[in-house]
Parts: sequence; structure tokens; C-alpha cells
Amino acid sequence: MQQQKLQSTCPHFQRILLQRSIPQVHKSLSKLLVLFKNKQVKCDVCQRKQDYLNICLKCEKPLCDIEKICSAEHLRLNSPEHCVIINIHSNLIACLMCKIEIYDFEQTLQTEEDQFIEEIINPQKIRMEYHKFFYKQEAQNIQFKNQQNVQHAGMLNICNNSHLNCVLQILLNYPVIQQILQKINSEYEINEYSLKSNRKQILRELSAMASIYSQHQYRIINPSKVIKNLAQIDSKIIGYSRKDAYDAFKTVINFLNEEFKFSNLKGYFKSNLIYTKQALGHDWNIIADPSLYMEYSFIQSIFSGELISNLQCLNCKKITKSVEQFSALSLELPEIKQQGFFKQLVNNQKQSISLQECLDYFYEPVIDSLTLCSCGARSGKRQYSFQQQSNLLCIHLQRFLNKNQKDTKHVSFPIKDHNFQEYFNLDSEQNYRLFGIIVHLHDQGGDHFETILKYQNSQFLSIKDEIIEIVSQKYVEECEALLLFYEKVDNQVDLFKTSLRKNLQNQHNMIANQELLLKDEELCYLPHFWFEQFLHLAKPPSIITSHLICPHNLLKPDYWDFRIEYENAKSAQYNSQLDTNTSFITIGEVQNSNSPAYIQESSAQKQLQLTSIIIPKAVCEFLIEKYGGGPIIEKNIKTCSSCIEYAQQMSRRRKLERQLIIKYESLQGYDRIFVVHEEWLKKWQTYLYNSKQILQRNNLFGYPPPGEITNYLLLDKDQQIIQQKKEGQHFHMITAPIWHILQEIYGGGPTISINPHQQQYEPFKLQTDDLFQIKEIKTLYQNCINQYKQEIQQ
Repeated sequence: MQQQKLQSTCPHFQRILLQRSIPQVHKSLSKLLVLFKNKQVKCDVCQRKQDYLNICLKCEKPLCDIEKICSAEHLRLNSPEHCVIINIHSNLIACLMCKIEIYDFEQTLQTEEDQFIEEIINPQKIRMEYHKFFYKQEAQNIQFKNQQNVQHAGMLNICNNSHLNCVLQILLNYPVIQQILQKINSEYEINEYSLKSNRKQILRELSAMASIYSQHQYRIINPSKVIKNLAQIDSKIIGYSRKDAYDAFKTVINFLNEEFKFSNLKGYFKSNLIYTKQALGHDWNIIADPSLYMEYSFIQSIFSGELISNLQCLNCKKITKSVEQFSALSLELPEIKQQGFFKQLVNNQKQSISLQECLDYFYEPVIDSLTLCSCGARSGKRQYSFQQQSNLLCIHLQRFLNKNQKDTKHVSFPIKDHNFQEYFNLDSEQNYRLFGIIVHLHDQGGDHFETILKYQNSQFLSIKDEIIEIVSQKYVEECEALLLFYEKVDNQVDLFKTSLRKNLQNQHNMIANQELLLKDEELCYLPHFWFEQFLHLAKPPSIITSHLICPHNLLKPDYWDFRIEYENAKSAQYNSQLDTNTSFITIGEVQNSNSPAYIQESSAQKQLQLTSIIIPKAVCEFLIEKYGGGPIIEKNIKTCSSCIEYAQQMSRRRKLERQLIIKYESLQGYDRIFVVHEEWLKKWQTYLYNSKQILQRNNLFGYPPPGEITNYLLLDKDQQIIQQKKEGQHFHMITAPIWHILQEIYGGGPTISINPHQQQYEPFKLQTDDLFQIKEIKTLYQNCINQYKQEIQQ
């Protein structure tokens, strides 16, 4: 499927620029430049002085901000061609008619060489032209500055992507993320994958960047491919409107979390040292009772923490306690407490607030009117406290609560290792070390951002896109931080943990280099995600592997295992010229899926090898006993052929059922007179049509079938449809052929028809071939249900 292009241009923009006279434009701008230098620019409509210079690209007249009525009034008084304006300060170009921001080609998947585009102008050329005219900046090639010979990579700011550059600098330099992505990049380099998925292309580019950072060399990275692909997920990443690094941070970590997440029991997140030798269980268990499970990823282990929310009803005084997870703390900035003149003189420092004051302000109770108490009241007093802190704590200082104005208060924060126990009002020590800062710089030509990273020997690096330099501690103390990143460190030097880390690394390296030779039954797989977290995090999570094991205590197959074998089975059916009524189970027997060669070459095993390291089984047993988790995955584990067979049967069942629906859904001569329960119909549609996404997340069986039809829920005691039940809300109407197919497959009911005109229809009967197909559908389903019940009883 081809990626959809962002709409970056509008017809008005191109038409205006192609018709304008360059000499006339320069003449008009020259007059405006004189007023601009003297700060005497007035809006052409309201005649008020304006701080932000907005210019109509048609007539070069200055206007108020795009969100004010003057721009709309200017458009009303003139022709529609006066609809495109440019902001000289931010470089934003917008069309008032189309109500869109106009993006650069570099920010989208569009290029000037596109064969479908003729005589089209890249908006970036116009931005550069106007910006150069008003700020007299000569166009010159990028000069990379690295006078201090710092061995670190920078990033190009191609088209207002400074905010994203800073986020990537923080994340890709964090050791756990860097090492995990680097290993993925190694696999990409070994095997030439053709990645059509937009998300996989992003992952590939991020892993390549992580590999560059791990080399600790001065390089300049071009992030254009990442920007273009991320824009397909979140269009706010690009453009010249005000950018927020906090939004970019959430976009990137949400993407990474989605790519690496898996489901497992909630107890692991609570740090309960569960040591299990059992598999997670059948996929349908998770769907049936999702409250027992949650989604995990190494991103969640790094950033996730817990807040306790105490909500007290102002009417009945009842207190409701709930736990909320967070990936970042977003703190409002309180007002500065004024100091007297003498105190300022003695302190010899500018007035500021501290991070402690921001947290104290966060702890203050607030009135919440959006909740409903059991007593009927809608007002409550909410107060937060901390329960569990993250390994990499992200603190967002809200400097842009007022959309058009930045809060420039100075916020002091700990720079050296610091005990956050008082900050979080916790009983135990919480030691953190400053890892990095993202600073917002108000720069001409749009928002600009700077990354400050902890460097060697207690030094700090300032990274402004491609410009990298070492800065002093005083420079860090005086910066206007927007995002603070603190990494959790051990409360005291743990010699045992240090020794254990070193020993684990040595064992892994010796086995990888074949310096330590052990039998397969003496070796096991350890997830690479956990290995990197153990090496770098103060509090590593449990070693969660039960989702990798099937209920038969073998390696759980993945999506491609049963899909590839499914295609092979169809090929075998064709080549062997089997009878057309041969069931898929028979085809599976012809394939002999239990052969050792078949099991060893599974996609699941290749994925396990890619995402794991091999260590001695005895070491792994010790680690699981200490940190919780399990079960142990031995090196000689086989992929389960039974699970592949049952997954193929469910896949076959869906395909046969879809074929029947397609065959009869457009059959002429039948109106929609049969009723089907809305809730049941949604479950059926989800099972039949929406299973691919969950299948590709290693849920082998997809969504379960909906069971018997539940039309009885629509009827009263007199077997009439309850008066309050409405079509489209509580039930839907379907044709006779579809109703007969559904009832034949699933049973249940009862049959309810609504035929207000008493129109006569020819009785519908399924063909003999259809009945054979339905029989196979029911047989395949019953096989899977029997297997599911056996697994539950074990």
C-alpha cells in the first residue's frame, strides 16, 4: 500500500506565486522594511502596531496575527487571491481559504521532481527569500562547528525540526534505548529487508541513528526520512507553527512503546517477585478478562511511574483512591514570591523558583468538577502523591500555558546527584542524576531548541542541531529548561550488583565467542531487552518470558509461522491435485508439520535469537529467582506445531466465512428485514474482519468468535422488541441470506423480522456446497474450542 502524502500545498499558494512580479514585490517589501526596522509596522486593516509581522503574499500588506479578525477582514475586502499570508518571525505560511498550514516539500513525501506536479514552487524557497530580506542573513552553506573536537553526533535542522532533534538526542543517547536499537540495526544490515510499512521504516531509521551515536564519533545526521515518516503518524511534527518538544517526546516514545509492547500479567509491574514456570495461557484469556493483564515494553520500564490520586467528594466527604501511570511529570510554574530589595542585594541573584516549589504546587489539592460521586455530587477535591518512580524521570515545565506568550521564569534544579526523597514525599531514598535537558530558545525564524547532555568527567554538552560544544556548569544552571531528564541511580554502591553485571557480560561474551562450550540443555535464552536494562537501570524489571511460551510449554509460533505454512499448504493442495472438498486439516497432515526441520526453521525461533542473548541456564535460574519472572527458555526449545495447526484452522475458518458473506451480501431480491443484536454483531465483525492487527502482535488466534446470537436480549416477556430498543443503536437489519448463514453457523436467536409492508419474499435456501462449507467452518471452530477448553482445565 502506497503511503498517503500530506497535503502540503494549496492551489491559491501556487497561483499567487506564479503570477507575482518579483520587482514589484521587492519594491513593496523595501518600503515595509523601513517601518520594520523602526518598529512602526501597522496592520493594514486596524492600523494598530503589530509585534508579529504577517504579510499578505498577494499585495505585501502587513496584517495582524492569523487568529485575529483582521486577516479575515482583509480577505473579505479583497479578492480570494489575498488568502495566503507569511509570518516573518516564525516562517509560517498559511492559507485562509483552505485553512491549512503550507508545508515544505522536505517535510512531506512530495518532491519537486514528482511527475504529477508541474511548475510548482517549494514553500521553503519563499520562507528563505522573506527571512533573508528582513534579517539580512546571507545564504551560505552549513558550517559545522566542532572547535573542541567533541566526539558526538549532531543533527541537521532541515525545516524547523529542532524540537524533534532534541528529543532524539536524549532518547538515542540513553544507553538502554541505544543498545536495543543498535542490535536491531545490525539485523537490518545483515538482511536486506524490503520495508513497506511506514512504522517499520521509522524503526529502521531510528536504529541506524542509534548505531551512529554508539560509535562516539563526530557526525552530522540527516533526519529527513524520520521526519517524513513520523509526519504520517503525527502531522504536528512538521510545519512552522509553534513547536513543543514535549509533544514530540510523547510522539516518539508512544511509537517505540507500540512497536515493542506485549501483554502479560499485571503483577510484574507491581514488582512482585513472581517466579513462574507456566506459560501465559491462551490468547483468548487476555481478550476475555483484560483487567488481569497489561501491556509491557522496555520503554514502559524506563519511563513509567505511578501516581496515587485521592479524590474527596465535597458533599459526602467520601475519598476515592486510584492509581495512575505516567511517563512524564508536567508541572505548572507557580508565581515567584517577591523578595525585598535588601534581600535581593544580599543574595546577589535574580529571582527564580525551584523545582521543589513546582512540585509543592503540583501537590496542592485542586477542585475537580468532572467526576461523579455515588451521592450524586459532581465536585471533588483531588490531590496527588507518588507511589513509584521511573528509571528515567522526565519533568516537563509548562512554559506555554498561555498560547501566545512564553513563561520565562528561571527554575533552579539539581545538577549533581541528588536524593529526591523530599521532592516526592517518599519514605525511602530516591537518588537521581541529571541526564539531559531540553531548552527552548526564542529565535528569529521560529522556535529553536537546545539539548544539554551529561558528558565525560562531569562535563556538559550543548547541542544545537549540528553545533556541538562543551559548556560550563554555570551555563547549565542558568538555562531556561523546558524538559528535564533524571536517571535513577543506586542509593549506595552495590558491589554485588556490579560484580553480577560484570560476570553476566563475561559469560555472554565467552559463549558468543565460543570460548565457553556448553551443551544445548545447559544454555538458555535471556531477553536482550532485559539484559540491557539490567546493565544500565538502577531498578531492572522482572524477566518476563511467559508470553513467549504456548500452553503446551513449547515456543509459541508467530504470525508468519502459520501464514507461511498456510500458503505452503495451499500450494501443496494445488500441486498434488487434491480433491476440492479436502479439508484444511488433511492438507496439514500432507505437509507433515511435526517434522523436526519444520520446527527448527520457524520464524518464532529466528525472532527469539534476534531479541535474546544466550547464557548458562544456571545463571538464568539465579536471575529469575532474584528478580522474578520466568519461565526459563532453553536453547533447544522447539516451536509448537499444534498451535500452528490450530491457528491455521482459525485462519481457514475466517476465510471460508468471509467467502460466504461476500457471495450473498449483495444478492438481489431480499430486503433487510431480519433483526440482529448490535452488541453481538460488533463482536462478530471484530472477529471476522479486525483480527489481522492483533494477529501480527503474536496473538495467534485473533479475536474469538462471538458465540450464539443474542437476539433474546432485545425482547420483553411477550416476545416483542422492547420499546426503548432502537434500530442502529441496539440492533441492525440484515437480509435473509445473511441471517440464515449466521444462524446456521452460530445458532441462537430467536428469529426476529420486521416487515411493515408485509411484502412476500421467496424462501431462501442455502446451496449444497454452502452447507458443506458451513459444516467445515463449524468443525474447525469446534476443534479450536475443544483445544481451548483443555488448556483452561490444565
